[in-house]
Amino acid sequence: MSESSQYDSIPPTATCWACGYPLRGLSMSRNCPECGRAFDLAAPRTMNLGKVMPLRLKWIMEPMGRWVLVVGVAASLAAIYGLLVPISAEMINVGVYVWMLIGCTWAARQRVRRWVVRRYQQPPETTRVDRTRERWLLWLFAITIATVITGWPLYVKFLLLRPSMERAAITAIAAHAGGVPYPSTTGQTIAGSYVCPHGVWFPFQSPRSSWAILAPTGYVYAPQRPCRNVASTRIHLFGSWYAYQGRSGY
Repeated sequence: MSESSQYDSIPPTATCWACGYPLRGLSMSRNCPECGRAFDLAAPRTMNLGKVMPLRLKWIMEPMGRWVLVVGVAASLAAIYGLLVPISAEMINVGVYVWMLIGCTWAARQRVRRWVVRRYQQPPETTRVDRTRERWLLWLFAITIATVITGWPLYVKFLLLRPSMERAAITAIAAHAGGVPYPSTTGQTIAGSYVCPHGVWFPFQSPRSSWAILAPTGYVYAPQRPCRNVASTRIHLFGSWYAYQGRSGY
């Protein structure tokens, strides 16, 4: 019996979740005569079809509130913000820890709900009333993990800042201006320094979170390929642009 199952009549064991009033025999009303709580034959979870349980346990049978999705969205945005804003790297950790809390809370809730279903003889499908919100949470969690591991918002940021960084890099190479930062031309989010004869490096101004395993440390504009004696791993993006992980050489 799924959430969309529909009874022809109210089951004889059905009682109101709020007050325990027997609902059998009600033909027209879809509200409890005692307390006014609504119930629906098409949604068995809106009725208590098992034993009457203590009030302190009834909340566990309710679907997750929308606040869980709100917290999940906030955790995902915190991780993205921590990557994009130089002084907010700790926000990545905040986002990850919030997701850990959501996961632990959800797992504990499911275990308690299964115990309540067995103990008070509730229909098994009442353990699956959160499927839609669970799917949304899984998508948000996947986005967060992809964010903190791959650092994809940093590549979006690079595409937005590339024109100004490229102008600054070409100017620096033409003038041979070693060690000159360009915070104003890049929105004060990436500093540019000419650190070797082969290119201009644009490192991030703050250390990344330890969760960002694959995220780049910065970018380098190198028309003749970056120096090989620099302790970093480089990924060719396109043209003269590379992303790198590790030290930029200065």
